[in-house]
Amino acid sequence: MDMLGALPARSEGRRLLNGIFDAVEKLLRDEVASDGQLVTPLLKKQLAQYDRAVKRDPKKKRSSRAEFFRFNQFLALNMRDQSGGRPWREALVAFVAGDDDFRAEFDREAKELMLRLIDGMELGPSPRLRPTSGGERLRDGGAASPPTPSPC
Repeated sequence: MDMLGALPARSEGRRLLNGIFDAVEKLLRDEVASDGQLVTPLLKKQLAQYDRAVKRDPKKKRSSRAEFFRFNQFLALNMRDQSGGRPWREALVAFVAGDDDFRAEFDREAKELMLRLIDGMELGPSPRLRPTSGGERLRDGGAASPPTPSPC
């Protein structure tokens, strides 16, 4: 969503983000008003923080970085219309599929994110198995070994 938020204000992608943001915000505010299942003290706090931020700086309206939105943006992908379709998911998929430049940047960002997650969770090869520039010694004093192919 941050990539959409970085697009020019009147662009198709930014209009899509604004629609998704508005739908998520409306759903959550309706939930708070009716004390629905999604209501938590954290959600109430995040909405209040957003309201204060927008009051101080109107440019923060519809910010993809708003905490309540970052925590709940996924809800838009499962929102259904009367025919059972998922209009926000379908619009997002169509937008990404229809814009080659955006899709290439999206793919690059997704790859980088996955690699950071893999490294952060230590799911990749152990440091002992990572390739080196040749002849280097690892911190534990062992010689670098070639990487072992993954069975998957």
